[in-house]
Amino acid sequence: MNQSPPSGPKMCPPTPARTPAWAQRKVGPPTRIVRRSSLNCTKILLELPVYHGSPDAKFKFGEEYLNMGPIGVGTFSEVFCVRSRSDQQMYAVKKSKRKFLSKRDRSLFMQEVENFQRLGPSCDHIIDYYRAWQEDGYFFVQMELCERGNLEDFLQAVVADGTVVPEATIWSWASHMISALRHIHAAKVIHLDVKPQNVFLTKDGQLKLGDLGMARHFSSQEDGMEGDSRYMAPELLTAAQTTAAVDIFSLGIMLFQISSPPPFTSLPEQGKFWGELRHEKIPMIRDIYSQELFLMIRQMMARDPAARPTAWQLLHHKRVEKALDLLDDFVVTTPLKSTPGSLNSSRSYALRIDGESLSDSSMWSTESGGGTPLNQCSLGRTVTPTGHQSFSLNSGSLIGLGGPPSIHIGCPTPGTVLRPRVRRPVSPIAMEISDSPRVATNLFA
Repeated sequence: MNQSPPSGPKMCPPTPARTPAWAQRKVGPPTRIVRRSSLNCTKILLELPVYHGSPDAKFKFGEEYLNMGPIGVGTFSEVFCVRSRSDQQMYAVKKSKRKFLSKRDRSLFMQEVENFQRLGPSCDHIIDYYRAWQEDGYFFVQMELCERGNLEDFLQAVVADGTVVPEATIWSWASHMISALRHIHAAKVIHLDVKPQNVFLTKDGQLKLGDLGMARHFSSQEDGMEGDSRYMAPELLTAAQTTAAVDIFSLGIMLFQISSPPPFTSLPEQGKFWGELRHEKIPMIRDIYSQELFLMIRQMMARDPAARPTAWQLLHHKRVEKALDLLDDFVVTTPLKSTPGSLNSSRSYALRIDGESLSDSSMWSTESGGGTPLNQCSLGRTVTPTGHQSFSLNSGSLIGLGGPPSIHIGCPTPGTVLRPRVRRPVSPIAMEISDSPRVATNLFA
């Protein structure tokens, strides 16, 4: 049997010679490590399944969107009406007023979009959120656009015009909001800020609930987020645990406001009457409305949260069920003065010609195709005529509803041309007048 010869003692390899530290120094100034903040870069933060935009869409605000002007402003953000350059659709884009202070600060802005994500499948009566991104330290979120602005502005115009909302319309509005709350509460989320300012009107007069910035999960232990005191449920001042019943109260007092005669159309922020409304001392609504509507409002405004009906129970109210299946046209057919958040608003948009803005006092000469002086032309029913051959535009909007840039205007004579009186040549706007005095499309010549 062959045996291997005994091996000698194991030897370690020689230690390589080390280069002295002084010899490793490079000639020139020392290299500095530059740390870039993740808050200042531009990137998508969240893209939701309901978004079906063009694959060519960019997410830089100036590159992707044509900004049509502001349509709303809040404490922390402002909202713009925009047209996407990639898919030519109209959207609302919310931008934070200030830059992020920290990642924690950014997460607070993200809560609104994440709350919508928790709701699951889209609901017909909740504003859709599409995507959120950060750009140069600012927060942006792209949302569904509701062309007729918010319900608060619409109601103010109704009161100013002396118009009374029909009871059928109130039931219709109630059914839309109850459907929205049913969807939100089913996802174990509380809205916490139900009020007319956060309810939006589509071009066909449907209502959609928006602004989920204060919403939170049933299990959340956060406090200090009560929303608008005019619509706040009484238990938010004392209760340790907030329930979905706070949203029912807010909707109930909103319906009370809509169905009441002056001065109850303006709700108090505090004081004696504020307390009475939360102790079930609720005045009668207009006598033209049914007792059935008043009883439902009283139940929704019950002081005891457990005594209020749930959104699910309200959705099975026979009048609510019936109204949900009907298309109410009150918003579309009521000729009101223009409201600040709508696309034909006289106060929310600056008129743009060739991409440039004209001042509010811009004077326009008119040429009528039928030979009749254009002295009753109106933009959202708020234009002030200043003579037979000219009038003043308070402000206007070149916003189209899925078509080319346009404004809504009522004119008596087809073929009218508006020529702006400015110091530089500007192309006139050719007016294509429709049969309806409230809807006429103006195309660029």
